[in-house]
Amino acid sequence: MSHRSLPNSVVSPDALDATHWHTVEADKAVRSLESDRANGLTSQQVAERLQRYGTNELVETGG
Repeated sequence: MSHRSLPNSVVSPDALDATHWHTVEADKAVRSLESDRANGLTSQQVAERLQRYGTNELVETGG
């Protein structure tokens, strides 16, 4: 398995999984995700994160 290096300014998916987001103050969470509370992400940020992390979709499985 290969691992990609991410710039330090972007939170890796592994770090996101380890964060208890429900305990983080909203402004701090927004800052740590390099977003803006009023405007969200820029179009460029969206494109970069979509390429880096893929779509935010749940895949339905049988069951």
